[in-house]
Amino acid sequence: MLYEGNGVCMMSNAWRDKQQPAIICFIASFLSANSYRLNFLPIAPLCKFEVKDFIVNNGGVSVAFIFITNWDYQNIAPTMSRIKKLKCQFGHFYAVITVSTKEQNESFIKLFFEYGIEIGRPTFIVVENLEIGFEKIVNIAHINGECKRQNAISKLKIERERSVQGMEAFIKVVTSIPGLENHDANALIQAIGSIEAISKASKEFILENTDLSPGKAETIVRFFKDLKYSLCPKII
Repeated sequence: MLYEGNGVCMMSNAWRDKQQPAIICFIASFLSANSYRLNFLPIAPLCKFEVKDFIVNNGGVSVAFIFITNWDYQNIAPTMSRIKKLKCQFGHFYAVITVSTKEQNESFIKLFFEYGIEIGRPTFIVVENLEIGFEKIVNIAHINGECKRQNAISKLKIERERSVQGMEAFIKVVTSIPGLENHDANALIQAIGSIEAISKASKEFILENTDLSPGKAETIVRFFKDLKYSLCPKII
């Protein structure tokens, strides 16, 4: 896929120095084939800003990325700290995570909720390998540039507001179920989706796809399937 116009990809020296030479060669070749220039970001001494891995500019829009090529769940605290700082420094910021095994994917989902990451702040892009991850970085930068060129930002803001309102309504409904909290609501929407789908889900399905306790899963099933239970007053 060729991208219209020229773009610039700025790679952190610190990120580059941790990678194999073959990885840097792949990135340089991919960028060249898609009309991007590759520059490197020096590490400024005593810089007050958190170091990002990539900044990609397309169409006058700069997008920052953290690109984790090896998910190490045992040493994730520094990475999560970087992510929380960077999301406050950039209007367009994404975290791209490479998880190549089922165990890595499960640990990512678990830690995502443990750290209380707000959905969409930042957006996490989970990929199977580095090559796909970098292609998505360039795609995201291209889409942001196209949005600006087509003056679509205002439309996206309206859609985002509607999405946020829908999420707020969803959380309000789910947390009205006795014993359920915001974390539980977020887990349910990620794993199951709509209120209708949750209302039809079995206890076993909820337990298999979320980190909710058996007691909470039982409460959800009773709430939607037992009319007497859902309508009677609750003491919480």
